[in-house]
Amino acid sequence: MDAGTATLHDLDDARSQASEHFIILQDVTFELQRSQITLLRSTGDLENGPSEATTNHRNLSRGGSAAQPHLPPNPAFPNSLQ
Repeated sequence: MDAGTATLHDLDDARSQASEHFIILQDVTFELQRSQITLLRSTGDLENGPSEATTNHRNLSRGGSAAQPHLPPNPAFPNSLQ
């Protein structure tokens, strides 16, 4: 589309497409968070709380071992369960 030449129909189509993309993003975000919770439950970190997970991560960084993998932070969800 060239600047200034879009019709109202074009604008409506673009809004609909943006809305569909946002819904897909929300669905993927939900699945990601559900997977993260499942991982935390399977490693026991959800029940143990963040202090246990932090201790396990510190042990890993010092060459120790822990049951759960470390997840990198997700910039899209700064307050997620990571």
